[in-house]
Amino acid sequence: KSAIEFYLIDAFEIYHFLPLYLYLKDKKINVNFVAEPCFSNTSKKWFDYKNALRILKELKLHFYTKCNENAKIAFTTQRVELLDKYKNIKARLSYGIGLNNSNFSIDKNSFEGFNLIFIHGQYQKDKLKKDNAYIIGYPKYDYFKDLPFKDLTSIYN
Repeated sequence: KSAIEFYLIDAFEIYHFLPLYLYLKDKKINVNFVAEPCFSNTSKKWFDYKNALRILKELKLHFYTKCNENAKIAFTTQRVELLDKYKNIKARLSYGIGLNNSNFSIDKNSFEGFNLIFIHGQYQKDKLKKDNAYIIGYPKYDYFKDLPFKDLTSIYN
């Protein structure tokens, strides 16, 4: 069973989640991708399931085709409803940098209902005004120097 799951609703997310997945795996955390088939995926019709499976296999990443509803933390890049199957901590990893007031990456409604929010920078933090938002930079480039928990294993014990 996964401690942390990256719940996929589109194939592009694999590359966005990948740096955090590798970072957590390096910390010996049981972390996995979840690619549920379209009939059971919470996104329903728009998930590029076949392409996601191809990418996960090509990159030799561990994944499940059914979520573990009891995972300690579930991640998405979208709204919290896409994690409705999960019972514990729901986390959002921003995937874009928005510099206008109507951008999805700073729309307060996009971040409602999450326990943890990982964002790219101070601009997003100022716009969101959320206590549970943590600046981690952009995953591909910033290497998660300032995750909000020093000892990651304390979350899972």
